[in-house]
Amino acid sequence: MTPEERRLAVVFCQAQWLLEDAAHDVPAGRYTRHQTETLASALEELAELVRARICPAQHAITESPSHRQEEK
Repeated sequence: MTPEERRLAVVFCQAQWLLEDAAHDVPAGRYTRHQTETLASALEELAELVRARICPAQHAITESPSHRQEEK
């Protein structure tokens, strides 16, 4: 497994856990702003990783410069 595949697997699991929490807590009115921000960030990262896996060359071209700075 490559480092990219490992990262994708980890983020898939994190997103799954966060979504499971949301499925229980949102209807009960117990979902906090922090949980919302954490879930949104995880889903954004997951989307980026999935897109990069499907079309790595296109992802490298369209990736925002600010995001590339964050990774350094």
